[in-house]
Amino acid sequence: MGRLLELDAPPTAVFAANDHMALGTLEALKRAGRRAAVEGFDGIPEAEEAGLTTVRQPLADMARRAGETLRRWLETGRTPERKTTRLSGELVVRESTGV
Repeated sequence: MGRLLELDAPPTAVFAANDHMALGTLEALKRAGRRAAVEGFDGIPEAEEAGLTTVRQPLADMARRAGETLRRWLETGRTPERKTTRLSGELVVRESTGV
């Protein structure tokens, strides 16, 4: 984020790959005396404390599905076939987006 803030036209919004990176972005912005909309991804408890907008992942459903796949693998001895599973996250809007 430090390098991005040095650009002639620094970003006005940042979507970080996870909440930890987004929290670091908020800290870098604060140190630089700059503002930008910031959003993270994960929904960790620290995000709420910091007022970070985030996409909360359905961790219980993810764990359940992973467990089911592992159980089938152990029971059958066959490597599971690759497949894509889409689960819905929840957008939690907080102060970091300026809304």
